[in-house]
Amino acid sequence: MKLLTTIVVALGVAVAGVNAAVDPGSVAACLLTCYISGAKTAGCTSPTDFNCICVTQNGPFFNAAATCISNSPGCNLNDGLNLRNELCKPPPNGGLIIAPPPAEKIDVTAFQAAQPCLYNCVIAAGNQVGCTSLSDPTCICNTQNNGPFLYAVFPCIQQNNCNINLGLTSLQQVCNYGVTNVPPEPSVGARRKRLERGLVAPRCPHLKKACKVAKRTHTNVLFGVQSREELNGDQGTTWECINVLSDLESCGGCAGEDGVDCTALEGVDEVSCRMGKCVVHSCAEGLSLVHGQCV
Repeated sequence: MKLLTTIVVALGVAVAGVNAAVDPGSVAACLLTCYISGAKTAGCTSPTDFNCICVTQNGPFFNAAATCISNSPGCNLNDGLNLRNELCKPPPNGGLIIAPPPAEKIDVTAFQAAQPCLYNCVIAAGNQVGCTSLSDPTCICNTQNNGPFLYAVFPCIQQNNCNINLGLTSLQQVCNYGVTNVPPEPSVGARRKRLERGLVAPRCPHLKKACKVAKRTHTNVLFGVQSREELNGDQGTTWECINVLSDLESCGGCAGEDGVDCTALEGVDEVSCRMGKCVVHSCAEGLSLVHGQCV
């Protein structure tokens, strides 16, 4: 579970107090965007896969990131080159600054109250990569899932102006020490029977919304709390607790009400739902992505 510690040791990510080169919070937004997209395009296992990022100049990462920077207004290619050079210096003079976390389990309920921006991004990123529970952090902390999770969580943190430095430290704390004080699941019993008869909408966990749906599905989310739980009513009423921050077909709200079906956007090829907004990644053949829309 100590994946971020492994990153520190193996990939040259430095801790606070060491003469490390790059403070994540100081990186320009456009450079961070191109850095992450370049790593993903190059097939790097994660945005912190320095073995991939630093392999050669004019390699896959370099070319992908440089193309992105050149096409991004206000983004400076020389600044991008300097960023890569600083990141790729051998430790302790290169890498990222990550402040060491407290040597204790992270209190999830307190973290949710104190850092809602980061908490929401962890929820959305965890859903995106299929994590089932942060009560057992192996999903976001093992080498198989950590890369996709970081690719999902970094853009969310950036787009919502969360504290990226605190986010990295908190992830390190989760992976090194685990979690405690996890929010409880909704109550069951008599209310469940009323729910199953369709008499009332379900009491959904935080960040989930009770929506009427057409068919039965079931998934789990982070922190051991159910993301979707469909309850069939006697007279055709079906309820589901949906994470409207990341659900593709109910993005920002319930489908058919205040939500948007991102998959139905005209001309879209690849799309995701991030923090309740549809984010278009690519367009159908013959169309171009301009200011988030396919034209």
